[in-house]
Amino acid sequence: MPRGAACTRDSPNLDDTYVADAPKPALEAMLEGDALAQRWSGVGSNVSKRQIWAPNPASLEAVRAYPNVRGTPAAPPDGKYAGGTL
Repeated sequence: MPRGAACTRDSPNLDDTYVADAPKPALEAMLEGDALAQRWSGVGSNVSKRQIWAPNPASLEAVRAYPNVRGTPAAPPDGKYAGGTL
């Protein structure tokens, strides 16, 4: 399951980094959590920090359709991160 979402009182953003044994459900939970947090508390996700990693890199093929999340196979290079590599 997803791990790593954090929000502090000094920062109203969620830090969305997930380690996932099942990447697609984990990423979908992150996106749903972001929408609910915004609706219920006004806390927004720090979109620039969204990333996902899985112990089995081949399992990330399940999230190829989310190129705006670092670590997915279709993600464009972002600084030191190449698409699909964290």
